[in-house]
Amino acid sequence: MFDFDEKLRILDSIEPPDLWQTIQTRAAAREPLPRVRTWRRLAPAAAVALIALVALIVTVLPRPGSAFAIVEKAIHDFGEIPSFHATIIGRIPAEQVAREIGAGRARERVYRYDLWYRDRNGWRLDVLEDSVPVYPQGGRESFWIWDGAMLHAYNATTKTFFVASNVVEGFSPLGLLSWDAVSTAEWKRRCSDSAVLADSRIAGRIAQHVRCGEIELWIDAETGLMLKIASREAVGQAPKPVPGPISFGPGTTVEIQRAEYRPPFPEGLFEFVAPSGATESSGG
Repeated sequence: MFDFDEKLRILDSIEPPDLWQTIQTRAAAREPLPRVRTWRRLAPAAAVALIALVALIVTVLPRPGSAFAIVEKAIHDFGEIPSFHATIIGRIPAEQVAREIGAGRARERVYRYDLWYRDRNGWRLDVLEDSVPVYPQGGRESFWIWDGAMLHAYNATTKTFFVASNVVEGFSPLGLLSWDAVSTAEWKRRCSDSAVLADSRIAGRIAQHVRCGEIELWIDAETGLMLKIASREAVGQAPKPVPGPISFGPGTTVEIQRAEYRPPFPEGLFEFVAPSGATESSGG
């Protein structure tokens, strides 16, 4: 065994390698220097820095716009919406139906429409189903055609049709779904009490979900088409006047279940031919 003094003498006799001399020698000979492997020591610090950077980016990224900003953009986008073919379903509570048709009692109204939409001046809406066919839209096999100048509407329940050219401004097969029935100023007023809710998927499309007052909207994030609208107002009140075959009142929900953009249109789709046995009436 070495004693303590001998151990010190041995340590003093050990000479460490002259690293600086090695660097000078290799530099003169243009030899590569030994790589200093520090990545393992730096990895934890790099990870912390990356997390901090991500947190900073998330913090400074713009938040989703206000409900009205989303609505206003949708109104603009819808002016350039491509043609589409869609199935629309609506639900009206029984109490609201009774108020609208002037009956003491009624059942929930459920309807399904098939809509071909070329543009604002060319569309066709066919009634596939209506559980309360006394409405002016008519029951199953009724249809409406608008060519931008003339409206043709056939009511299969009464077997009558009418032709009209003096439709009101903003008339649309979509009603509120098309943004034509309510002015931008009115939407701004409604959205004074609003919230931006989580996005969802409607008819296979990404839908921005907002609440403006007592109305919830689901808007196609790409085209501005309103894919769903739901009223949270108390039922039993007078329905809001909407220029088109799709009515909307308290407690009502209207939703597009399927939407195909830029579909091929069948020949003669927008031409009106009165069904056999139909008689012309004075109007809707």
